[in-house]
Amino acid sequence: MAKRYGAAVIALTIDEDGMALTAEKKLAIAKRIFDLAVNKYGIRPVDLIFDALTLPISTGQDDYRTAASKP
Repeated sequence: MAKRYGAAVIALTIDEDGMALTAEKKLAIAKRIFDLAVNKYGIRPVDLIFDALTLPISTGQDDYRTAASKP
């Protein structure tokens, strides 16, 4: 429907493993989404909006408590 009506779509950097937490993983997922959207489904690149899902550390979720610390 997005292609038919020329609508923009928002793509989130989430895959089968969940939300990407590193810049490298976010980029890999975004490239995969781009390829599928443009080459498989014919959506125009200009109609793709990527949301990298930056998660604030202040959420208090234990999984992300050390997200800002250096490895």
